Amino acid sequence: MLIMRFRPRDSEEAPDFGLLKGKASASMKSISAVGTDRVLTYDQQGMLVRQRRFTDTAISDDLARDLDIDPTGRITITGSTAQNASPEFGIPTPLTLQYDDSGVLLRTIRAGGEAVDVDTAGAAYLAGTFDTPNASQVAKFDAAGGQVWLTPLTFADSDIPFIVAIAADTVGQVTVAGIVTNAISLNQDYVTIRYAADGRELWRHRF
Repeated sequence: MLIMRFRPRDSEEAPDFGLLKGKASASMKSISAVGTDRVLTYDQQGMLVRQRRFTDTAISDDLARDLDIDPTGRITITGSTAQNASPEFGIPTPLTLQYDDSGVLLRTIRAGGEAVDVDTAGAAYLAGTFDTPNASQVAKFDAAGGQVWLTPLTFADSDIPFIVAIAADTVGQVTVAGIVTNAISLNQDYVTIRYAADGRELWRHRF
């Protein structure tokens, strides 16, 4: 058993760091964890190998939400960015960053925001909900970062959704799960949505 304390290298920034999710690579040679604004990678002995900031620009306000690792060790992190140093003024939009197994940034994808799942072929499935028009969507990107499909994620105007998870099966069908809060009554429901391999919504259940 390996037990680690997830903490950034810069001790003065430690109070602002919160661990959101961790995952081991397929080879079990490393473990990566995503926090509020960075990604930490540890070796088998629990030693910090590298850390990368989850950031869009020098003045953006960024928040990482989820990560996944493909069989080659490439890390995909999804979250949000606001083009202003102050979150009170910035309008969050989706941001997904992909790094290779050595921590080099491969590409930036303007999709996702709340959940990511990567299949064995390296394709990334992303989901997120935002107030910005047309920013709430479910999407698939191939291993090279090319968009395969993108489907708007729609809810009633009175609904406040939050995506908790996304998962793709072996034939490419996708399941998205989340929580929906009614802005008027404040009642909360669970929602599950199923998509075909080409991105078409097949069904949704709210309960």
